[in-house]
Amino acid sequence: DLILHDLFAKQITHLNINILNKTPKEYSIVRTYFFTSILSLCKRLINLNFCYFSDQDLPVSVYNLPPPNFMSLTLTNLKIHVEIIDDCLDLLDGRLNCLSTLIIKITQISSTISNTDNIVSIILVIVL
Repeated sequence: DLILHDLFAKQITHLNINILNKTPKEYSIVRTYFFTSILSLCKRLINLNFCYFSDQDLPVSVYNLPPPNFMSLTLTNLKIHVEIIDDCLDLLDGRLNCLSTLIIKITQISSTISNTDNIVSIILVIVL
């Protein structure tokens, strides 16, 4: 167990995670926990591809997770499949402060956005 912890904490810099849609959608909280745990454990992670592969993957929801449920001081590239546009805003709230590339697949875009505090960040990301 200690060896695995050291591997995650000290050696992994690139990680691809795919969760096939054989997993029931009700397990969204498990996928979210898995995502936040990876960010917490992998102290040297710079590139993460999480559930962003094909049409068989399932989204993650980070919307309304209180800080610091996920945070990374090293992650620069993130590809992720999220449920709603508000998940994007929560990813850009400063907990991933080194992030330079963000590629997102969004399952549902509604006409209203709950968290408008970070809307400028999204506009800046699109412009860059």
